Amino acid sequence: MAECHCREYESSYAPFKQVLAERISVGRIALLTRNDQLDNSIKALQNAQEEVVREFWEDRPLYPLNNDIHMLDSLFSFQESVKKVAAIQRGMKEKDAFVQFFMLFPPEGLAAWRKEIVSKEEQGRIQQTIPYAEGMRVGCWIYDCDTDMAWFLALVMQTPLMCSNK
Repeated sequence: MAECHCREYESSYAPFKQVLAERISVGRIALLTRNDQLDNSIKALQNAQEEVVREFWEDRPLYPLNNDIHMLDSLFSFQESVKKVAAIQRGMKEKDAFVQFFMLFPPEGLAAWRKEIVSKEEQGRIQQTIPYAEGMRVGCWIYDCDTDMAWFLALVMQTPLMCSNK
């Protein structure tokens, strides 16, 4: 009797599979377009700030690749689709964070940037409080972070920072 119930469920699931496949097909195009934009931005950054980016280049986010997005066509389970699309969007958010980081990163490096901040602070021209974090930023842990980098992330990037007591 349980087998009969499963067959009924599978046959009623068929229209849903068709709708899911159509929506994935449409969404896949948007995901591919955005992923290509992010990849092109990352490549442009490599050429523009080669010295600065080299330090971080090995840790740049690579996921998702376009092949990962194309694999959405082969998924017909709602649960699998939701997990895969969420992972792809998370990866694209990390790529965007990488691009945003280097759009604001000082070309002369953090040491020169920090000297300028200290100079402004001494002259009383710098805000004494750290601004609120930008809600669209990916947060990061700073317990092993260089002090200059932590200040840069807080003051310029307005990144949510997290730290734990050791």
